[in-house]
Amino acid sequence: MAFKCPYCEKEGAPVTVKKVSSTGWIVFVLLLVFCFPLCWLPFVLDGCKEEIRKCPSCGATLSRV
Repeated sequence: MAFKCPYCEKEGAPVTVKKVSSTGWIVFVLLLVFCFPLCWLPFVLDGCKEEIRKCPSCGATLSRV
């Protein structure tokens, strides 16, 4: 997929990165308080992560999926 970055004007395919979403962090804190042994679950479950597309050249965030 050819695309042009609106920030650095370079062309190329965006890089997709998965990071823990804000919902995942809330679940982590709740599990930390109420059920400590399971607090690591939001970091391994895909439901608590979001995909972020970034420019491979400048690293600017382009969209959140």
